[in-house]
Amino acid sequence: MAPQARARTRSTLDSWLENGEAAHIAGRYEEASSWFRRVLDRDPANFDALQLLGGTRLALGQLEDGVALLRRALKIDTREAMTHNNLGNALLHLGRRAEAVVSLRTAANLEPGNGAIALNLGNALRELGDLPASLATVLTLLQREPKLQAAHFSLGLALRAAGRPNDALIAFERAIALDPLDAHAHAQCGLTYADLGDSVAAFSSLGTAAALAPENARSWMTLLKACAGLEIPDWATWTTACEILSRQDADGIEAIDPMRAMLFPIDDAGVARITRRYTAANVVPTAARRPRPALSSHPDGRIRLGYLSPDFGDHPVCRLIAPALQAHDRAKFSVTAYAWGSGAGTPHRANLEATVDRCIDVSALSDIQVAELLRADGIDIAVDLAGYTGKSRPRILLDRPAPIQVGWLGYPGTLGTDALDYLIADTASIPHDAEQHFSERIARLPHGFLPYDTNAQVAPPLTRAQMGLPTAGIVFACFSQTRKLNPLLFDLWMQALQEVPDSILWLAANTNMATDRLRAQAAARGIDSTRLVVSPRAQNQAEYLARYAIADLALDTYPYGSHSTALDVLWAGCPLLALRGPAMASRVSSSILTAAGIPNLIQQDPSSYLSTMVALAKDCKALADLRARVHASRQSPLFDLRRLVTDLERAYLQMHAAGCAGQLPASFDIAATP
Repeated sequence: MAPQARARTRSTLDSWLENGEAAHIAGRYEEASSWFRRVLDRDPANFDALQLLGGTRLALGQLEDGVALLRRALKIDTREAMTHNNLGNALLHLGRRAEAVVSLRTAANLEPGNGAIALNLGNALRELGDLPASLATVLTLLQREPKLQAAHFSLGLALRAAGRPNDALIAFERAIALDPLDAHAHAQCGLTYADLGDSVAAFSSLGTAAALAPENARSWMTLLKACAGLEIPDWATWTTACEILSRQDADGIEAIDPMRAMLFPIDDAGVARITRRYTAANVVPTAARRPRPALSSHPDGRIRLGYLSPDFGDHPVCRLIAPALQAHDRAKFSVTAYAWGSGAGTPHRANLEATVDRCIDVSALSDIQVAELLRADGIDIAVDLAGYTGKSRPRILLDRPAPIQVGWLGYPGTLGTDALDYLIADTASIPHDAEQHFSERIARLPHGFLPYDTNAQVAPPLTRAQMGLPTAGIVFACFSQTRKLNPLLFDLWMQALQEVPDSILWLAANTNMATDRLRAQAAARGIDSTRLVVSPRAQNQAEYLARYAIADLALDTYPYGSHSTALDVLWAGCPLLALRGPAMASRVSSSILTAAGIPNLIQQDPSSYLSTMVALAKDCKALADLRARVHASRQSPLFDLRRLVTDLERAYLQMHAAGCAGQLPASFDIAATP
């Protein structure tokens, strides 16, 4: 081609590129794409057209196309930092965090002084789980640009993820000082206050966030505010939160962890939907996925069990599971506990350590390092006890460190990923027709699925007067956390007080604000606030159990029902009235009552829950008969720890046999034995 023709062609291509850039800036992305494609039809190796078209495809949400175009551009010119940056951001949105970090590191090395690139790298490192590197990157950036608001926000996120809430709060407050209208900074400030146990401040900050939020983020900020309001309790946002969660396409629901969502009346399908959105946004592998390792035999012939939990300390999970781990048949199983969290050095951790073959504290290890440790230890069956509860680490099992991976005890729901092969449950907690909403296959035990320490001591009973209760009249009791209370439940309880003269409702709370607000809620429903007795929470387990000796009827919460609390109530000898709900979290108490042989205490709807509450309160003989049956339940399968552990081991053996035979995980029911 003659020089003049080449010049005309170059001028035409430049004109097309300018037209495409103008259309992109104006948000006319399809038009922009057509201009860039015209350039590529003439010049397929045009770097500018490739990277600009890649950016346009990203803007249209076509991330895979955008990534492919940016990679083509970088094969032509590897020195363009912003192209590496854009590629890294796209990979981050696709959940390919390790690849994103590589691209963003390259960009940062090419332009070490570029604050936007450094910030993106810090965020990617945090999402990858490399918190030390994320903190170092963002702190270095803040030394150069101390007034960069987004960097303070990013620092707060990394500090909160690292378990340093006080430092995180300072970072978020600095971000708010630099931009008081940043709704997300107020929201994270509120969540950090919640981490610190300051529900009042959390509620206030989250309320500010919801008021400032753009339309696409308002739903999840309102939900977070509603959750904080349950702790106080301030229930003004309850109805709004229920409506948001009922919508199939509610914006921002992925930001709500499923454990919070279970506090509202949603069914298994709703929980599964929210869980999938949450995991897609927050719980992705830290590295390339590994294939499922093969089962292998060990010299001692035993199956190696590995139990993982952040709650091996002063926590219901530790109290429930320690005697079960001790009861494992050591001729068939070896038992290792992998612990993290704050339990080290506590009597509860020491007790657990005495029940297992090994207890390894992995608090200082990354998720990948913990997964490597399980592989090195040859764990055959890894048992996750945390799910999406506080301080859980679901990415460990996403790295597939064990041939068989199981969820049990600590979390009443699906993980929504392929991290777990099985979930231990029973037919009452996960009926067969609900199984479709779980990503795991269900291994059902015949007599409930929760263990209990039958050595639990009940302190000598106190008198009603000692607890500030009237000497006569029916005492309804609920000592669950205030976050499990809500206006739907409270309405039923107040109606019962209206229909049963001289009855009282006995609750537990540790703050004067919670007590005052609960009494105000009672007064607003026409109930004399003196009929609401709110005691400080018991100082120890034995004293807590002794309170049920005074109560006439314990009331289960709804929709997040009693779990370990239900076991405590029955062990202490008090009847528990349960309201069965549409999700696993609202059916665990039904599982417990069924295994105890008292299924008539399970109610199917709010109306029957209320009418049964009133009928029992007015029938002293029926209530006395129930109490006798509850005392007799100590001899039921519910409290037969040896039987439960044997059934659990039968489930493990069936999983192991299927794995050895090369079979894919499939649901099964363990048959009851005499």
